[in-house]
Amino acid sequence: MLRRLHSPTYPSKWLDCDLVCIVSTFLHLNPSSIIIILCRLDSYDIFKDPVTESEVPGYHAIITRPMDFGTMRSKVVQGKYGKGSNAAAKFYNDFLLVFDNCHKFNGGGGEVVDEAMLILRAVPLTFAKACQEVMRSN
Repeated sequence: MLRRLHSPTYPSKWLDCDLVCIVSTFLHLNPSSIIIILCRLDSYDIFKDPVTESEVPGYHAIITRPMDFGTMRSKVVQGKYGKGSNAAAKFYNDFLLVFDNCHKFNGGGGEVVDEAMLILRAVPLTFAKACQEVMRSN
């Protein structure tokens, strides 16, 4: 039986990625490659780097656990996610945190949330394609 990962904030149809697919992709692809794919989906670089207080005053008063794709990339390079399925789960949780923070700070609406939704809608297909590549290479 496959377990599904869902964010409590977003409709499950946008995040219905099979854990098996995510783990398989994470274990067979370089996790840095996954970050590159995610950054390409972020066409306006909204989630590329950490939000600074000078850019967005009051952000850190609302968001106590900030996350962005640049920080995720650093964690991959430094080996902070670890290895195996636990690493994949930590990686995916950070990915969801990026968008949960976006939704929380922006009150669930606006251009930034709309951009987040575009990225989230692309995730299942992106991971499915990566899984197909992994399966072809085995």
